[in-house]
Amino acid sequence: MKSRRQRKDRKTSSSLVDTDQQDSSLPLPIDLTIDIFSRLSLKSIAISRCVSKPWALVLGRSDFRDLRLTRSQDLPRLLFAFWEGNNLFFLSSPQPQSPDEMLSVAADHHMSFSFDHPVKDISASVNGLVCVRISGHRFVNGRRCTQNICIGGVFYYIQAHMIICFDVRTEKYSFVEHPKRKLNHRLLDCNGKLALVPLGKSYYFDSETVKMWVLEDPERHEWSKRVYGLPPMWKDVVDPEESLVIVGVTGPNEFFMSSDYSGEPFQVYYCNFDKETVTRVVIQGVGALRSGMGYSIYTYLNHVEDVKLMEL
Repeated sequence: MKSRRQRKDRKTSSSLVDTDQQDSSLPLPIDLTIDIFSRLSLKSIAISRCVSKPWALVLGRSDFRDLRLTRSQDLPRLLFAFWEGNNLFFLSSPQPQSPDEMLSVAADHHMSFSFDHPVKDISASVNGLVCVRISGHRFVNGRRCTQNICIGGVFYYIQAHMIICFDVRTEKYSFVEHPKRKLNHRLLDCNGKLALVPLGKSYYFDSETVKMWVLEDPERHEWSKRVYGLPPMWKDVVDPEESLVIVGVTGPNEFFMSSDYSGEPFQVYYCNFDKETVTRVVIQGVGALRSGMGYSIYTYLNHVEDVKLMEL
């Protein structure tokens, strides 16, 4: 009897959870266990999955993945990407939400990749996935990757001066007529709507306006032109030596701008046209990666960590 009881105890202690129901003999209630794990970083979660089979079972549960994704969406991060030769690097930092005063946040190493050939370009991030253009690969035919974006389950990209739309849910293609004779624009997400801003357009401390086209009705191909006057304090906040590009929209009439070239310090800006405010945020750890040398850098908004990708 004692031997049988010992075997039963060992079996119970080796199993952290019952995937179907709560076992009263478990060290912690399953809801509390999931809550604790969901607060860990993605790296810590990946390590924890290797600790034991019971932990791996917990971290593979659908309710854990959903909770972790929800918490990541509540605290989106900024993602920075740059490359050097055959190597591609990603950094991430907290993403302040509509800050009212100057802040400083730290970026840390997110991940890196090495390829057989030099990296030439990378696309916009789609739920953490990016397309990388490698030197010597024929299938891209020399085209740039940066001109695409995913908004509300529709993937937009520019092909032969046309805007192609691919609905991920229905797997159907369509196209949108653009409002300009020549399509030489970047694609942006403007509060859930596709927007166009001139490709290569930079904004300086003495710039006065921001112009863009916004797709109001995709089925009727209706666009509206919007012109925003930069707030009076713009000239006082923006560094005179900086050249900025629009990265995206972070709220109603609030634009997020960043330099596309590294610097020390590396700074991003929140420009709110309703409040007429401009807020500078210093990103520590970006400009110091290559001492004395600058590099092109891509900035992405609203990056979230999804543990479902760990199953791939």
